[in-house]
Amino acid sequence: MVILTYEGINPESDYLQVMQNSPPEFAEAAMEIYGLDVNAPQTPLLKLVYNSHE
Repeated sequence: MVILTYEGINPESDYLQVMQNSPPEFAEAAMEIYGLDVNAPQTPLLKLVYNSHE
C-alpha cells in the first residue's frame, strides 16, 4: 500500500502534474504493482472535510 499526501495551495493540480511528468519506470511499476495507469484520466481526488490543524 502506498499513501501519498500533497499539501499546498492546489494539491489536486500538483498531483496531476506529478503523475503526468513521472518517469517511464514509475509508470511501469505503478501499473504492474497497483494497476494504476498514470496516463489515464484521473478520478476526482478525495476532498478535505475536517482540518484538525485549524
